[in-house]
Amino acid sequence: MSKIFIKKDRERLWYSGHPWMYSGAVEKIEGKPEGGSVIEVYNSKKEFIGYGHYNKNSKIMVRMLEKNIDKKID
Repeated sequence: MSKIFIKKDRERLWYSGHPWMYSGAVEKIEGKPEGGSVIEVYNSKKEFIGYGHYNKNSKIMVRMLEKNIDKKID
C-alpha cells in the first residue's frame, strides 16, 4: 500500500475532525498510488494517522477514512 507523509503540524486538522488533506499539506508520497486507491497517511514524525482515498487530480489529495490502523479498508 502506498504512503503519504503530511507536512509538520498539518495533521492537526484531521485530529480535530476535518476529513481532508489538501495537496499543499503533502510532504512526500511513497509508492505510486492510483486515483481512488486507499493509502496510508503518516505525519511528519512518520507516525500512522489514518487511511484515506487518494486523488492526484484534486486539491483535496486525500479524503480521510479511518484513524484505526487495525481496521483494514478494502
